[in-house]
Amino acid sequence: MKRAGFPDIVTAMSDPRLFGAMFAGASWDGWRAVLRGAFALPMSPSEVEFFRSVTGREPPAGRVKELDIISARRTGKDSVASFLGAYMATTFRPNGKVRPGERPIVMLLGADRSQARSLLNYVKGYFAEIPPLAAIVARETLDGLELTSGVDIVVATADFKLVRGRTVLLAIFNETAFWPSENSASPDVEVHRAIQPAMATLGDEAMLVMISSAYKRDGLLYQRWKRFYGTDDPNVLVVRATAPQLNPLISEATINAALADDPEAAKAEWLSEWRDDLASYITRQEIGACVDKGITQRPRQAGVQYQSWIDASSGAGKDSMCACVGHRVDDSTFVIDSIVEITPPFSPPDACSYISSALLSYGITRTMGDRWGLNFVAAEFQRHGITLEYSDKNRSDIYRESLPLLTSKRARLIDSERMIGQFVNLERRCLSGGREVIDHPQRGGHHDDVALVVAGCLVALATPLSGAAGWIEFYRRLTEEPNRFNTDYDDIQAPKYGWSFDQEIR
Repeated sequence: MKRAGFPDIVTAMSDPRLFGAMFAGASWDGWRAVLRGAFALPMSPSEVEFFRSVTGREPPAGRVKELDIISARRTGKDSVASFLGAYMATTFRPNGKVRPGERPIVMLLGADRSQARSLLNYVKGYFAEIPPLAAIVARETLDGLELTSGVDIVVATADFKLVRGRTVLLAIFNETAFWPSENSASPDVEVHRAIQPAMATLGDEAMLVMISSAYKRDGLLYQRWKRFYGTDDPNVLVVRATAPQLNPLISEATINAALADDPEAAKAEWLSEWRDDLASYITRQEIGACVDKGITQRPRQAGVQYQSWIDASSGAGKDSMCACVGHRVDDSTFVIDSIVEITPPFSPPDACSYISSALLSYGITRTMGDRWGLNFVAAEFQRHGITLEYSDKNRSDIYRESLPLLTSKRARLIDSERMIGQFVNLERRCLSGGREVIDHPQRGGHHDDVALVVAGCLVALATPLSGAAGWIEFYRRLTEEPNRFNTDYDDIQAPKYGWSFDQEIR
């Protein structure tokens, strides 16, 4: 039920006593048509025509339960999403659908708290500037607002555990296409699944809104678009609109300049087209097949030669300092034994000391890493008895060379959801000229520090040893695995250990 005397959502959007000052002018007419269709309000012929152009379907007969909007940049989608939150929180009346003391929530979800708070700031602005809304604010909290309507407005991160146990009136998934999955099996899918029971008791009163720019052809929002766009489903409405469609004030010159600079990115950002130049690095099923379930660390074994890889960081930003330890079983099996991650903030000298202790516990006195920090990092490790050797391989090289070890199940990994999530989030992007870049997404709080050290360690383990290290490894294998060689030792070949012989060893 809606609060008595409060108009429908489109009327409230245009009413100067309510939200009209925030949505004045004809540039918002496209959004009004979308909301009329989503809430099953009467539409003019021109509104129906516009609605069909951005949905590929006829307007639904009743209010939908899920509204998914793939909208271009600078179209006001944050303003409209927060407006939906403010309107539904204000107009809701329990009418016997909630128990005494139970407070339904409007949940603003983002990839991280800062992203979710961007919506909350808009919502707070509405309740501060509009007198009828200001009158129903009972208390402002750290995470949102408590209203006299019996509804709370709260922010949260994309974690399916957070929606359990609460009654949800409205859930808004902000920038869903960019949600990371480092700490959950699949946050977009899991949160979407978990939110359904949370909305069930409110029936037709509850609503789910997903709103985001387009990105790669993967994830929940892309799957919902594939399934429901252009389909006359009574419960799910999917909208895909370009910048000019929802904000005619954006100049064509601005869009054309962006298209000339980076066509693939611009088509996603301004024209809401899914990107074809991005692909996933590896699937969760593929990486999961390499994981030894329940094993989070392997103890040191006598007679095993361990290798490691580090990824240094300053400790002042958002990147962790990480190290990975592994060993080689044979030419086709490479085992990860331990992962060390130190999350910021931290002191780099203290982090180097801690990681050095971890490496020394596996008998490691030489490690590999990238060139971050150069001499400073090397000097810090040297103080603790660890020699740091810099690799000439860049991030993309490391991921490219480690991929076949993972997809062929030649790598045995420990059980780390953070590692799995970071691998799954990696993207392969084709640049002009055919060059491929593999990296984590640059938006939405993604990181790859753990995945990078694991991939680096695997590459190091699979790279034949040379020089003195090669001779040491050869001698160890010869003494510990004599049956691998015949009595004349004439089957020793360069590809195995990184050296060659001009004649047989007698």
